[in-house]
Amino acid sequence: MENINKNNAPDAILTADWHLREDPPMCRTDDYAAAQWAKLITIMRFQTQYNHIPILLAGDVFHSWRSPLTVVRRAIEVLRPGGAIIAV
Repeated sequence: MENINKNNAPDAILTADWHLREDPPMCRTDDYAAAQWAKLITIMRFQTQYNHIPILLAGDVFHSWRSPLTVVRRAIEVLRPGGAIIAV
């Protein structure tokens, strides 16, 4: 089968289950907050690197339906400069 995407660049970023949260899970001993935001920033860098391809996010952006406002604000701050994010 012929490769339709001639430059081998991705057409989208597929991701799920971010579970962004303020408090670290009990099993984490690292700087969980720094790690969580670094991963999100990496996803956004990929989006920018590949000409703002869409991010397809299959749910669970936040850990709770009632996430702290600080977490929601930080997520908006990190996600704002990117391109399209399609979330379920």
